[in-house]
Amino acid sequence: MSTTLSYTLEFFLLPPGSTLLLLFIALMISRRLPLMSFFISLSAVLVLIVLSMPIVARQLLINLQEFPALQMTELTKGPSNTAIVILGGGRYSAAPEYGYRDEISPHTLTRLRYGAALAKKLKLPIVLSGGRRNANATSEAVIMNQVMVNVFNMNPRYLEINGINTHQQAIAVKEQLAETDYKNIYLVTHAWHMKRAVTEFSHQGFKVIPAPMGFSATSKAQFEFLPSAAALASTSKALHEYYVLFYLRLTQ
Repeated sequence: MSTTLSYTLEFFLLPPGSTLLLLFIALMISRRLPLMSFFISLSAVLVLIVLSMPIVARQLLINLQEFPALQMTELTKGPSNTAIVILGGGRYSAAPEYGYRDEISPHTLTRLRYGAALAKKLKLPIVLSGGRRNANATSEAVIMNQVMVNVFNMNPRYLEINGINTHQQAIAVKEQLAETDYKNIYLVTHAWHMKRAVTEFSHQGFKVIPAPMGFSATSKAQFEFLPSAAALASTSKALHEYYVLFYLRLTQ
């Protein structure tokens, strides 16, 4: 399945695309089947309300975060055949405060910060992974490298600059490390993304040690049943992960 087709299916299967599709169907049949149109519209609205509840978003994220955090105080120097792979988490495009150049996103910055701390503790080489969305853009790994050098005073060993999604990153990192002894990796990404990332990198033959960070939904919301835009955003993020995991089960 092509990437474009996958994204199109995701739009129509997950909110808000699925909700808009149901409302469009209800509008189309409203004259001929008014009662069915009403129930379809009501169902679309109710689904949107439920998915906007913090309690729903929290549970969806918790179920994704199955790998526990590493205990930094218990870690010692890592084995020589092991590297630390830090996955990019997006860019801040054309940042006005930086002269309209591309910078890393807050998600990527938190991954780098944790990855740098892990590398200092384990004394292992770092692989930065992140491609570019178009030919004119700077690869995310290059921007990540600038931050690692200038902010964290660390020099990553490898830059994977082509992968634009987790699947492509896993393949590209495998190709880049093919001539090395690095068969084991500490994988750094957000906790809610780790399940998919481990699946992809394990499929490429790596022995993966999950190093999750940025855990979401670690505490209950004050109004768990009150719908909010923030909860809907978290739900959408979680549903995207479930969608891709389901797709991986079908294709791998």
